[in-house]
Formats: sequence, C-alpha cells, structure tokens
Amino acid sequence: MISAGGQDIHYTNQLSDITYSHLGLPVALVVSRNNQNLSLSVTPRATWPDNQGPMGIEMRPDIVTNYSWPQAVVRAGQEMVYQFQVLFELPAKILSRQVPLSNRAADWRGRAQ
Repeated sequence: MISAGGQDIHYTNQLSDITYSHLGLPVALVVSRNNQNLSLSVTPRATWPDNQGPMGIEMRPDIVTNYSWPQAVVRAGQEMVYQFQVLFELPAKILSRQVPLSNRAADWRGRAQ
C-alpha cells in the first residue's frame, strides 16, 4: 500500500482511518504490485459481514521501507508526531466504536495472566 485518499500510508491504522472516513464513498488507492504502482478506486462498505472489514481485506503491519540516514531522521520525527496524534485520538475512536473497548479489555486481561 503506497497511499489512500492522497495520503501516504506507513501503518495499517492510517489505512483504517481513511477507510472508516470513506464508508460508502469511493477512495483512491495506490498499491505496489510487481514493483509497479497501480491506481485503484474502492468504495468501503457501510455494513459488512462478521470477521470482515469495510474493504474485505486483511490489514497486516508488514509495510517496510528502507530509508537513507537523512530520510530516516525525517521519518523518525514524523513517526513521533504520528504516535502522539494516535494517542490523542484514541478516546474518540473508542467512543465511536472504531476501537471496540470490550475486545481491548479482554486482550489486556489475557496479557496480565
């Protein structure tokens, strides 16, 4: 995944945010296939079957990019800003049910044992 809705994608939750903000609306995607960029348009479903998401795809955190040192320093700064933004937005996502609190509480209990 290169970009969605005109925004570069580095993490699966960035794609998730764009997807949920475009339910029922087309969103432009750029993906890499066989070292070629492919432009697509998808419309995330407003309702979907259990165990599937709005786009019917599995999102895994295996996005890897090699950077030069100067690029890595810039990306590290971007990452810090992004992590603070995600932390700041978490309560709103819990309240809007984008992050189900019941599932997260079960995960935390399981880790504590």
